[in-house]
Parts: sequence; structure tokens; C-alpha cells
Amino acid sequence: MMGNGSNLCEEIRQRSRMRGTLIWAPPRFQIIFTLQPTHRRSDVIAAQNFLCAGCGTEIEPKYMKRLRYCDYLGKYFCECCHGGEDAVIPARVLTQWDFGRRPVCLFSKQLLDDIWNEPLFKLTSVAKGIYCQAKELQRFRELQEQLMCLKKLLITCRFAKSVLQEFEQLPSHLTQELDLFSMDDLVRVKRGQLTATARTLFYSGTMHVENCEVSVVLSTKMCADTFLYVLRRLL
Repeated sequence: MMGNGSNLCEEIRQRSRMRGTLIWAPPRFQIIFTLQPTHRRSDVIAAQNFLCAGCGTEIEPKYMKRLRYCDYLGKYFCECCHGGEDAVIPARVLTQWDFGRRPVCLFSKQLLDDIWNEPLFKLTSVAKGIYCQAKELQRFRELQEQLMCLKKLLITCRFAKSVLQEFEQLPSHLTQELDLFSMDDLVRVKRGQLTATARTLFYSGTMHVENCEVSVVLSTKMCADTFLYVLRRLL
């Protein structure tokens, strides 16, 4: 009976930690697009009620220096909740084009790893000025626009199947919607990898159009349709 009582107490304690208390709540899944404000360690920990932000463990003021900072959440964690991992911080990429790795807690590390390849960042909504800061991103966008137009043409050509398969070298969202990126995409743009791939695809696609009679006819019609569309807009 004593053993069962101990297990019950431990279960209640764990459930309480999962739900949180009046002065502490566990971290929740959230995509943070803005930089965390800079405050003194003592002020942040005091705002946390001298509790670890991850598990709610009470921390005596004399042990504050042992807590570890999470650059993603802007809070301090005990060594059990923060193992010294680091990660690229989305907010720093979106606001400063900064891909430096910063210390993060275990919770943030898992979250950032989980969303790494997900196209969650619509730059025109969450980073409106980033194209002015990042010339390589601007160059990729210009090439991306051309690729999207080229892909629309190739889809209409029955002989372009092999060329279209080459487009699978890029994540599908990059040839379907402008300004939508994952963190992995942005890192690869920074390194020049996506731009190099896009150039290769554009060259391959244009070579097909120039040498395929069907594509030549379709491209001529597409140009005519585009001209009529622009003319109507002007009128």
C-alpha cells in the first residue's frame, strides 16, 4: 500500500508539472518571429519567480548563475532542461539575416528541429525588409519567378516530363509560391546552394523550350496571352 501511495503522489506531481501552477507554466509550442528583448539575468529570473522555465523547479538566488539561457524563448533553465545545445534562431534570420547558432533549451531544440524543413515563413508577412538586407535572397527570388513561369510552360508540354522531374531537386513550394520558405531553404540560399540549383534548372528548362517544337509554339502563345493581359490592365 505504501508503494502505491508513493506512486500516486509522484503521478500527481508529474501531472501538476505538465499543467503548470499559478506562478509557472511549461513551455508551449510556438513559432517566435521576433527577437527576445535583452534584460539582465537577475531580472529575467526574478520575473520567472526564481523557477526553472522548463520544469518549474525552484532555484535559490545564490544558484542563479547555474541557470542556462535559451535564446529562442528568452528564459532561463536548469541543467536538466538545458543541456547546452544550440540552434539557428528564426527571429535572428528574419530580422538580421543572422545564421549564427545560439544556446537553446531541450524543448526549443526539439521544436526548432521539428520545423526545420517546414515552409512556415512567408517573408512578406514576417520579414518585410529582409530582401533589402539579403542580396542573395533577392537574387534567388528573381530567379524563382522565372522558374515558376518556365515550369508553367513545361507542364503544358507532353515532351517535358524528364525536365520537370529535374525540378524535384527543389522543394515543391519554391516553384509554387513566392516568398514562402523553411529555415532549411533560407540557410541554403545563404550558402548559395539553392541559387546554383535554380540556375541549373532554368538552363535545362530553357534549353528544352528552345529545342522542342511543341514548347516553342506554346511559349509563343503564352507570350501573346501575357501581352494581351498586360494590355487589358493598362486600358
